[in-house]
Amino acid sequence: LQINVEAPIGFVHFANASKIRVEFPKLEESEAPKFKIVANTQSGNITLGGTGTGATMLKAQSVNLTTTSGKISTTEHFNLAGVFDNSIKTDSGDVSFLRPIICNNFNLATKTGEMNFENSKFEVAGEFNYTAENAFLHLNNLTASKINFASTSGKIYAKTLSGPVDFKTETENCHLQVDTINGSLIVGTLNEDSLSTRTKVDIANYVAGPCNIFTLGEINIGEIKSATIIRNQDANVTIKKVSGTLILDSKSGKITL
Repeated sequence: LQINVEAPIGFVHFANASKIRVEFPKLEESEAPKFKIVANTQSGNITLGGTGTGATMLKAQSVNLTTTSGKISTTEHFNLAGVFDNSIKTDSGDVSFLRPIICNNFNLATKTGEMNFENSKFEVAGEFNYTAENAFLHLNNLTASKINFASTSGKIYAKTLSGPVDFKTETENCHLQVDTINGSLIVGTLNEDSLSTRTKVDIANYVAGPCNIFTLGEINIGEIKSATIIRNQDANVTIKKVSGTLILDSKSGKITL
């Protein structure tokens, strides 16, 4: 089903209050999702899931959502569960995704929007890819075979990341604040002549896997549990507990173990 809407253009055009409501056939609780949802807007908002009294659950196999400044959100009556790829892309629109997500791959891209994924279950069989310029990303519990972050600046908050976490070379001045990483962590590039990223790293509890951090930013880690290499220059480095091999190289920064 494809619906195309063009906003009216004229000399006198005070407001565009058009709304599109699409209703899907109700599925029984035992039925698997059947719908792949694709939506593209400029300033229009996208809401997935019913509202009001008597609203039933909307189940989708996958979503592919793109906006320029429109907001993307879900209600409590939405369920995304399937072995398909999903993508959400926006320039400045905010994203609020509160319902459980189970999928194959998940791609999230923004420039300056605020991304909220406070859902209790976020399971990605393949890769979770996040690309941003200067945005805020809020995650609760994310599990993926590979977690890739490429954020020029901005902040990334998470409660638990389960899987290998890799900050791509595009990351320059980001702030990572996570309670627990159940996997490995890579920030920056080891063999470059001079450190280029200023990513700040805050891990409240621990990093379970091998950890390589090469940054000019401040580093605070509750505990390292595996082999770790840290290369810094003049920022403070604080590690409360060391349970694995640690190699730390700093020029003039304050080191607290």
